Amino acid sequence: STWDTLLSLMLGRAALARVAMGRSAALRRLASSSPKNERLESATTSYRWMIILPLTFAGLGTWQVKRHYWKKELLEKINKRIKQEPEVLGSPSLAEVRENLEYSRVVIEGEFLHGREIVVAPRLSDGRPGAHIVTPFLRTDGSVVMVNRGWVPKEIIESTRRAVSLPEGQVRVRGVLRGGERPNTFTPTNDMTRGRWYWMDVEAMAKALGALPLVVDADAGPSAHDGSPVFP
Repeated sequence: STWDTLLSLMLGRAALARVAMGRSAALRRLASSSPKNERLESATTSYRWMIILPLTFAGLGTWQVKRHYWKKELLEKINKRIKQEPEVLGSPSLAEVRENLEYSRVVIEGEFLHGREIVVAPRLSDGRPGAHIVTPFLRTDGSVVMVNRGWVPKEIIESTRRAVSLPEGQVRVRGVLRGGERPNTFTPTNDMTRGRWYWMDVEAMAKALGALPLVVDADAGPSAHDGSPVFP
């Protein structure tokens, strides 16, 4: 019928229109991916990097300069403090130590509590495996300070194998005040419950020993305390 014919024509025209629209979209996509546009996009990207890279390198250069002066100032402070005469250690907080007192020379009087020492291991010295011995030190005022007595080789980590270097009674210890260590990415986590210490976390160690959260690195040799050998 006439209506059927008209309907067929209308549907045909709609289909043709859809096809035409599809071809137009395809042509636009083709045009957008033409070599000319690709070159334009590549040039735009290059210009962006030309702006970004100099700014990045400038920022890194500024950071390096600031870090250089920060390290220089820190080294000057350390050298100045280490050369000073030791002063009697008070009871500073960990924040005070790290901000104003680290590497200061100090002196303490009291006695070692050898039965509660902490072994921080593994530690190398000239390629040899061993450990640092951190011993709680009961001061005459009743407070406890942690003393890093130094490195010992693996063979004598057990205190029974170095009994000669465990002074008894009142002693005077001189050393350098420290605020502990910072672990790196590869340092294992300390295990307080099993007594395994891989780095000097002064806050955790102080909690375990009932001590102030700071460490005194004892001087090496006979100057460390009365009658002490080089090793703890």
